[in-house]
Amino acid sequence: MKSCAHLCKVRNLFMQKKDSYCSGMRLKASIIAGINWFSLFKNEVDAINVFPVPDADTGKNIHSTFLSILEYLKKADHHRVWDVAEKSAEGALMGARGCSGIIISGFFKGFSEVVGSRSRLSALDLANCFKAASLKAYETVVEPREGTILTVAKDMANATLKAAKKIPRLSVVIKTAYEVARESLEATPKKLEILAKNGVVDAGGLGLVYFLEGMERYNFGRSIKKVSGDHTILVRPSFSKQTIPSRFCAELILSSNTIERRRLEDILTRLGDSLIISGLKAPTGKEMIYKIHIHTKEPKLVLMKLSELGRVNEIKVDDMQKQHLDSLKK
Repeated sequence: MKSCAHLCKVRNLFMQKKDSYCSGMRLKASIIAGINWFSLFKNEVDAINVFPVPDADTGKNIHSTFLSILEYLKKADHHRVWDVAEKSAEGALMGARGCSGIIISGFFKGFSEVVGSRSRLSALDLANCFKAASLKAYETVVEPREGTILTVAKDMANATLKAAKKIPRLSVVIKTAYEVARESLEATPKKLEILAKNGVVDAGGLGLVYFLEGMERYNFGRSIKKVSGDHTILVRPSFSKQTIPSRFCAELILSSNTIERRRLEDILTRLGDSLIISGLKAPTGKEMIYKIHIHTKEPKLVLMKLSELGRVNEIKVDDMQKQHLDSLKK
């Protein structure tokens, strides 16, 4: 009969091995848990949306992006971590909505690129994925601002790299990701004046924190059901009526085998602001698929210019001034 000490040693070795590598199944389950946890609080994210415009839809946009990821994950082979990462990136791009949604699509693209063809991820691999995800998220934004979801992602990624090098355990990386992201979120009003003025943290950053919190809860065996007093806390602001100069938010997908990203930026920066571009190569490899978000006074002109460069579809145009006024009535 094996001694109790021997059995404990065997169990500890098993748990260490389990905490050393992330399988495709574990990554898929973690992403789903993060999305499900975020979904419980999407209205709270909407409630604090002031940057770049107070149109109260950051939670809805991130949720739409996440729902697309869930659809693509249904097709993923959970035995292959690279397929889980690749399907997540494809789903995020095709379903991306709003500033934060397209930034998140860049996040998943960067994550997927580091996964490459790996069959599993070590703790350091996961941290490197987070780092690449953060860098790619920055690349999607033509004029990035600190104090946003970008800052939260960057601080989180840098901290997980340090943690993984010190203690190469998945649980350490995941816990660090959530805890540092939350700390960074709480500091966003110090970096972006409009947040401090309205007494809120960044809405997109809050969305990312909720996603990471869901991943952390899953990996530590905690419930993914909503419970009071046991989640990220935020302040509910009181907004006043504002005028939005570039009142229309235009989003679309451009497929082209002729236009490069830099040229695309040059054309679109003349037509509006808050420009965000995320892209992936089409499955055929012959063209690029760009997801584009821009705030503009002339959405018809944007669509006309882009239709000259390739195929335009999935067109969505919102009147942010109307969204803002409608949100004040709630």
